Amino acid sequence: MMKKILAVKKEAPLESVNIKVHFSKELWLDVSKAGKLAEMLKPYYVQEPNLVLLPLLKIGQTIDIPVLHNLRFLDEQGLNWLELGKDFIIFNSKKYSFWTDYLEIILNSIIIFKEITGISEILDIHMTYIDTFRFPKEDFKLNDYFSLSIKIPEDWKIKPHDFFIGIVPYEDKNRKIILRLKGTTDKDDLLYRLETVSIGTDLKIPIEKEKLSNYLSETHDIIEHYFIEYLTEEFLSKLGIIIQ
Repeated sequence: MMKKILAVKKEAPLESVNIKVHFSKELWLDVSKAGKLAEMLKPYYVQEPNLVLLPLLKIGQTIDIPVLHNLRFLDEQGLNWLELGKDFIIFNSKKYSFWTDYLEIILNSIIIFKEITGISEILDIHMTYIDTFRFPKEDFKLNDYFSLSIKIPEDWKIKPHDFFIGIVPYEDKNRKIILRLKGTTDKDDLLYRLETVSIGTDLKIPIEKEKLSNYLSETHDIIEHYFIEYLTEEFLSKLGIIIQ
């Protein structure tokens, strides 16, 4: 049974969410299409990008069309943004309240791209959740916080800057889940950064709202499950995370 987060009573350790969507063809935007795109995205991303023209794309022998890439659209607070690349878009979030609300923004934005550019298929989707945890330096034991099946001898020292572990707890035909734990320090505390990553390649998902929603929601739920599994029950309780 998949574990789910019902509520977080304290401030969530989430640092950022990154969802990269690769399409089956390049996204060609001229100034007119980029302006229309900015207008249609305004309900979600009110800050429009500066339109910087790339070198002219030569069509046949006679017509030159300015092509736009590397555009960034931000929300009002600057905490969520969308980046446009040559054949992909990236959704970045520093904070959102509910997955269902953020999912709706992602789905509607992709449908808008479909309407303007004519793209019809998604090849790859990479989803990354990054959480950063802060610990006191004294009496710190890694296994008190993270459910790692490794036995660390008492006389071994873990230096956070040198610590890195990556595991693949789950894989199916549609995605591979990777957990990466990295250590570091600041002036007073230990910092551990947990990346929970889903890599889906050669998916060939048609850009239809229901099919895309199903894939993204299933991926989100799997990521959430293994995030929970990676933390000890005591640590989850300290974080104020309530599990279903």
